[in-house]
Amino acid sequence: MDSGQKSRKLLKHESHLIAPEQIWRPFCLTALMILPAVLCRDVQSMTEETQST
Repeated sequence: MDSGQKSRKLLKHESHLIAPEQIWRPFCLTALMILPAVLCRDVQSMTEETQST
């Protein structure tokens, strides 16, 4: 059995067990809003570091 397939099946099973849609959807939405900001900040700080050196 393919290990990727196995883990995917497990993940699907766990997400069904732990988080119904109404719980994980807001999390996904907030993550989608937060992640770009965090990434932008990381990139900015990285570019600032490379410029300062």
